[in-house]
Amino acid sequence: MSRRITTLAIIVPLAILVACDQRAPAPPATSAPIRTNQPAAPSPSAAQTSSPLATFSPAPPAPKFLIAFSQCDGTCDQAEKTHIWIANADGTAAKKIIDLGASPSFSPDGSKIVFEFADGIYVANSDGANRTRIVSTTGAAVPEWSRDGKWIVFADRSGLKAGAIVVQKAAWSKVGVVGATISGNVFINVVAPDGTQLRTLTVGNNPTWSPDGKTIAFNTCVGSTCGIYRVNAEGGEPARITDDTGGMPAWSPDGKQILYQADANNIKQIFSVNADGTGKKQLTSGNQLHVDGIWSPNGREIFYRSPEAGSWDIWAMNADGTNRRKIYGDYPPVEWGDEKLSAAQTQFAIAAPPTPVALATKTALPPISNLEPIPAGMGGLVLVLTNRYVQELEIDIGAKLYRVPPSGRTIVFLPPGRQTYSANVPGRGRLSGAVEVQLGKYLEVTFEE
Repeated sequence: MSRRITTLAIIVPLAILVACDQRAPAPPATSAPIRTNQPAAPSPSAAQTSSPLATFSPAPPAPKFLIAFSQCDGTCDQAEKTHIWIANADGTAAKKIIDLGASPSFSPDGSKIVFEFADGIYVANSDGANRTRIVSTTGAAVPEWSRDGKWIVFADRSGLKAGAIVVQKAAWSKVGVVGATISGNVFINVVAPDGTQLRTLTVGNNPTWSPDGKTIAFNTCVGSTCGIYRVNAEGGEPARITDDTGGMPAWSPDGKQILYQADANNIKQIFSVNADGTGKKQLTSGNQLHVDGIWSPNGREIFYRSPEAGSWDIWAMNADGTNRRKIYGDYPPVEWGDEKLSAAQTQFAIAAPPTPVALATKTALPPISNLEPIPAGMGGLVLVLTNRYVQELEIDIGAKLYRVPPSGRTIVFLPPGRQTYSANVPGRGRLSGAVEVQLGKYLEVTFEE
């Protein structure tokens, strides 16, 4: 909004005039094409009025899906540069909720979120409020909430030291892991959401719950065989699902499949496999990374990250790998090979930012100089409020509300002296200003872009 204040020594009559008037490697750009891909019931007759009428309940609202993801500023070389966002899964709005955090996971109802930071595991409301640390362990990472809401599983990497045996340490990884290649001192831990009942299950990394909460899938190496494994949530011996050095597993909502990422021609791609290890299928391909895949709450879509369009973006595709489409652009991950997205079905959606209100056509308003002289004895100024928006404005001056029509004017008589005003301006919020009222003179305040 610009405020144009013009003082004119013109005299006028009392009147009201209304005129007609988001440490990710810098991704290369690519030129490869990306596929984006009851009638009303009749009124009862007089003979029917004594009979009960049928009632109709409205159809339930369509489910609303939210996704949560982390984002970093610059090169992500400092924990202070990490943030967590939640967003509507249809791509309509995103909102930053947490500074200092990564790898978020929703509670089953979407009301809370668990995430990692440098000094442990935290739980907060899904709007970012009431942040509480539940695990005070440096190296606690990639937490995930169980589907019944009773437990949180995470990787405990606090035992990793400079002397630990680590296979294929990568520059982007703070813990020296690549996919499933991990050192032997990373553990799968389980804890209650209030931080109690902490226990260790097995050696492994990047855990994910089965829908029934009875099993946890993760990546690890047993001997020389690295890949996706599963273990009973109460502990026991791990059972192998894949042997392809895959990592970052995510269990499908129906429990039948597991997503994970693994190398294909030395580039990380997203795969699916049946929970028993059969039916392995590669879902993404090409010369760009496709990582951090998770399922939508209804299992029909997969959300993931990729730099294939020239920046690190959030993407969606059908569960069979078709219909790939970008839903949020330029949210660089904190660590693309070692963090998770999350999705939840909720009863609310994030409100999209207000759409700027279009300006009215600037039809000719009568020049102030054409107005009649101010009647004798008015004893003050006339404040001319000019509105160039296509909706009415309500302007507060001296604790009194004045309405100015779209593309129109309202004339207000005020006593001499300094007068303040404020108004809710489309797309701008609550703005205010002041004018100095002078005897026998006009002042004009114009509201426009």
